[in-house]
Amino acid sequence: MAKTGTARIRVGNAKKGQPTQVRALILHPMETGLRKDPKTGEKIPAHYVQKVKADFNGTRIFEADWSVAISKNPYMSYYIAPESSGTLKMTWEDNQGGTYTAEAQVQVG
Repeated sequence: MAKTGTARIRVGNAKKGQPTQVRALILHPMETGLRKDPKTGEKIPAHYVQKVKADFNGTRIFEADWSVAISKNPYMSYYIAPESSGTLKMTWEDNQGGTYTAEAQVQVG
């Protein structure tokens, strides 16, 4: 099983200045803190992603605040319109101090 924070980013075929789909998936439990362990009856501690950031060639292109209302192993999709090739870096921060990153190369054709 992959560890928490393992992430994948897929970028569609990019054309200069045209919208290009980015798909991202992070393996994360996204626990609300409201569930109980069925074996012990103890509450499972809250563990969820609070902030998602994306940078393209070092420039922030978006930042989003998340909460417990996001499902386990969250998937997101969005569009960028790159003017040149470069590196897309995404960062996820959780409520327990974990920071996870993934990068993808964007090739503009």
